[in-house]
Amino acid sequence: METIVDQHIQEGQVPKTHVEAVAQVLGSTKFLQNVGLEPMASSRSSKAIVAARVRELEAEVEAEKQGAATLKDKLEDLEQK
Repeated sequence: METIVDQHIQEGQVPKTHVEAVAQVLGSTKFLQNVGLEPMASSRSSKAIVAARVRELEAEVEAEKQGAATLKDKLEDLEQK
């Protein structure tokens, strides 16, 4: 998904958001199975379930990024000492 977001930056276009990249990948049945979601019929409730799962995954990614940034800051502090 990061490749999808970065790809448009290289082409000089407006970059896709992470949500747009996820939405593009969600069309894949294999992807849905890999993240623990069964392919569902195209209905409002199934779209809401997928959207909720996407938000959960985005929150996890953001938390990991913040954790990595914190660790990086700590490492830089230790290197300065």
